Amino acid sequence: MKCKEELEKEAEFWLGYISDWESKHNEPAPERAQALLDNALLKLESYCPGNSQNLTFQNNKQTIH
Repeated sequence: MKCKEELEKEAEFWLGYISDWESKHNEPAPERAQALLDNALLKLESYCPGNSQNLTFQNNKQTIH
């Protein structure tokens, strides 16, 4: 299993990618990017179950229309 720091970097990357995309485009980020963010958050949550710190990323999750 990846170490916690790598999982956090992965989630931060996709969150940043989605935020950057939406600031430069007049449409939501691609569904694939959102799916990859969701996957990264799930991996991070499973690495540290019960750790409420991981939910910080989920509160910033963008919705796909």
